[in-house]
This record gives sequence, structure tokens and C-alpha cells, in this order.
Amino acid sequence: MFVFRLVSDFIAPLKSMCQQDQILMTLMKLRLGLKNADLALRFSVSASTVSKVINRCIPIVAVRLKFLIHWPSKETVKRNLPKKFRKKKYSNGRVIIDCSEIFTERPYNLKTRAKTWSNYKHHHTFKFLVGITPYGAVSFLSSSWGGRISDKDITLKSRFYNKVEYGDMIMADRGFTISEELALKGATLVMPPFTTGRTQLPGRIVQDARQISALRIHVERAIERIKNFQILSQICPLTFAPLLGDSVLCGSYKLTSKANQVILMAMLSMSWPFLYIKILRVKVKC
Repeated sequence: MFVFRLVSDFIAPLKSMCQQDQILMTLMKLRLGLKNADLALRFSVSASTVSKVINRCIPIVAVRLKFLIHWPSKETVKRNLPKKFRKKKYSNGRVIIDCSEIFTERPYNLKTRAKTWSNYKHHHTFKFLVGITPYGAVSFLSSSWGGRISDKDITLKSRFYNKVEYGDMIMADRGFTISEELALKGATLVMPPFTTGRTQLPGRIVQDARQISALRIHVERAIERIKNFQILSQICPLTFAPLLGDSVLCGSYKLTSKANQVILMAMLSMSWPFLYIKILRVKVKC
């Protein structure tokens, strides 16, 4: 009931739906990716009502959960540093960054079509930047941009550098050619070595590359868990694009610090009993 209390004061009840049903419908849309017609049947309302509730509630839920994604202090990161990061080479690790893309429909506008085309995915996409701490909590999340934007540009435009402090170590993939920008902040960039033009890498570099890949895998797993929210693993309709950034935030909050996992459990414990009741209602009506 924690999430209901957190959000309910900001959601006005409708004649056909109470506040609790509106929140439940929003969670089902995000987590299960159900169609509006399906939700309309489950909640015995019209499809237009479903669209109205989703468009209104997702931004509210995102705003109320935004405080869970925060940039921890350097002392907090060091205090919770995993064993693999305690080596001298990686002991200053502050954040691991990576980008992910969400497929979308082909835009009608030619300029928008060009901005959303991703040469990497060979599809029209929206792109966002994710940063996680060494202990696995999401500490940075950018807005969504067209898939054409490069990793370097999205790092600059998302104001990621404003978070970086002197002495920080940032871990990233090869596409993040941002070593000079980080050097101006007194930070260092750790990334796998480039293999272009090399027939064979020295043994020491190969060993370092394996260690970096073993540490970077955590951000890829975090992005994969964010996309467990089915609304983010489907092709995003153009009509849903304004809500995409808020949907990514809602999918990211569950990867925050261990203390905030209690809020996730509260949300799930609230959602599934009501979800089960709604399924029973549909079965009875059918």
C-alpha cells in the first residue's frame, strides 16, 4: 500500500474508476505491456478511458518515484564497493555507463525519421543512457533521444559530466570516446582496448580486457532487467513516445539501493492480489 499512498493524492478519481484501479492499470500496462483493449475488458471501461488513465498516471508515478534514482556520494560508493572493484586499479570506480535502445515505429516526418534511425540496430529507435554504481544501483538515467545520436553526444547532452568529481573512475564501452572530457574533470575512463589494426593483443592487455568485461557485465544485466517491463521490450508506438522517458524511469527504480527494494516489494504485494481479482472477474464474465 506504500505506492498507493505515495501516488494516490496526485491522482483524481474518475466516475468509472477509483484511484486504486487507476494505479493498478498503470502498473499492468508498464509491467505486462497489455493492449488498451485488453485493459478495457479487464477493468470494464472503454478504451478511451484506459488511454486517458495511462497518459495521466505514468508521468505522476515517474515523478513520485524519481527520488529513488539518485547519485550517491563518493563515500557511499566506496563503503559498498564489491570485492572485484577493491583492486587498486578499480578502487575509484564511481559508475558504469552504457546506452540502450528501444524500437519504435517508423515516423511520418522525414527529419524525425532521420533522427530516430539507428545504424547499429538497423531500425528506428529511441536511445537512453544508464549509469549504475559498482554495487548495482541505478544512479543516472538520461532522457530518451533519437537512435541516431552517438554515445559521446548523449553523454554530453544528458549533463552526465556535471555529476563527475575529481578522482572518479568511469567504466564504459568502446563507443564512449570521452576520455578528454573526463580528464577536464580530473576523472579517468576505463574501457576495453581497441582491436582495430591489430592482429593480436599482448597477453597483459587481453587479461585487462577480460577483467573490464567481467565488471561491465553488470550494467548490461541492469538494462536487461529494466526491459523486463514489457512495455519497453516491444515496438513503441509513436503515440506512446511522450511517455517513454517516464516509462524507463518506472522500470529503473527497482534497481536502486537495497533499502529501496522494500518499496518494490510493496508495489508487487499490492499489485498481484488485485491483478488476480481482475482476472477472476474477466473469467466470470466470459
